[in-house]
Amino acid sequence: MDNGKSGGFVWGVAFGLVVGAVAGAAVLYSWQTTRTAQAGASPADVAQSMDASLKSMAADVKALRENNERFLNMVTREFETDGNEARIACMTSDIQTVRSQLELYKVQHQDAYPSLERFEAQLTGATDVDGNPARGNEGYGPYLRRVPANPYTDTSTVSNGPIGSSAWHYDQKTGEFRANDSEEHAKL
Repeated sequence: MDNGKSGGFVWGVAFGLVVGAVAGAAVLYSWQTTRTAQAGASPADVAQSMDASLKSMAADVKALRENNERFLNMVTREFETDGNEARIACMTSDIQTVRSQLELYKVQHQDAYPSLERFEAQLTGATDVDGNPARGNEGYGPYLRRVPANPYTDTSTVSNGPIGSSAWHYDQKTGEFRANDSEEHAKL
């Protein structure tokens, strides 16, 4: 769910709360000055009263700022957790989908998985029993509309290289398909 917009909203709310507190302090300051002057207080008493009010307001604004910071930290952690959980769920679903389609491809293509070199073309297009592009409405597939993007890399590259070399790892001999962006995700 973390699309980059939620953080701006939260910071906007916090900024609004601080601005509201400062505006409230200004109104209170004006009211305190008027009330003290109407009571016939001396200028020194008015200054002392305003000084006490300002110190009190400064303490209130400081407390509000600290509360806002705690609130923002809590909300930010929640958004980060939700965003990571959503990406893991998306990745797991995509991996399961590709794996099931690889098995279907194997059944329809004489017990052979798609080749690494033609992985995308063989899964997203129609193929004959030998894995070559099919003519017209003949053949098998397509199995996928597209190779899914890895939610942690935003790419859909496929290789049989080491972790970090592509979005996805694929072994054409065994049909193994997994995430290739990190050790942790490779275990999914």
